[in-house]
Amino acid sequence: MPQVDGESLRRVKEEDSSPGRVSRRLEQFLMNPPEIELCLLLSRAQPSPRAWERALELLSAPLRWELLLERAKAFGLFPLVDTGLSIRGFPGVPDAVRAEWASIFRLHVIRTELLAMELARILRLLANARISAMPLKGIPLAESLYGDAALRVSDDIDLLVPLDSAIEAFHILVSSGYQSEFTSQPRLLELNVRYGKDCLLIRKEPAYTVGLELHSVWCGAAHWTAGYSNRSGRKRHASCFVGSLHSP
Repeated sequence: MPQVDGESLRRVKEEDSSPGRVSRRLEQFLMNPPEIELCLLLSRAQPSPRAWERALELLSAPLRWELLLERAKAFGLFPLVDTGLSIRGFPGVPDAVRAEWASIFRLHVIRTELLAMELARILRLLANARISAMPLKGIPLAESLYGDAALRVSDDIDLLVPLDSAIEAFHILVSSGYQSEFTSQPRLLELNVRYGKDCLLIRKEPAYTVGLELHSVWCGAAHWTAGYSNRSGRKRHASCFVGSLHSP
């Protein structure tokens, strides 16, 4: 549990003291320090007036900015918290903290752009091989939820392909620069695919590394198409037969 500021704890005790037991307010304070509460308030896509009023109240008091940053990153909420502060002019945020957060956010945006470009490249490769594929979570989910891929932290790429195309898709990815422990163990790859286990692949570049999890399912008769647009606006499509999904 994070260290609790002594002065803040003393104020809560004085304002809401209950002899012989721990008050509900004190219990909530201990379990939910102001930095974590602020993190959760700012991560809302559309905070209510009451929520923003509470956020301003917290921002006007002394805060442990290192803890707020650490928690925002640990929860995967840093982009939302930073954006929530940015669109309101960073009220109460020290200049040094603001500069540090801006630097971290720029690196995050670069990483997101690289993942978006890589995802589009992979979908093109598989489409050229007539392999249906659908991206899971990650960048498409962020664009669907927030309209901006950079507002969600994505550490890797998750890709779903039909079971009968999984091994071919794996080899296409390897030939395009990915590495995997399964490359030298074809029997293990076959068993992994047969029993519905995902396959982890990694592509190493001089300045960055991309992880990819290849998932596969048995696909039934119903057909649907999923679209994906990266931040440059280029539309990507992935189709899959998904009437009845299950592992054999």
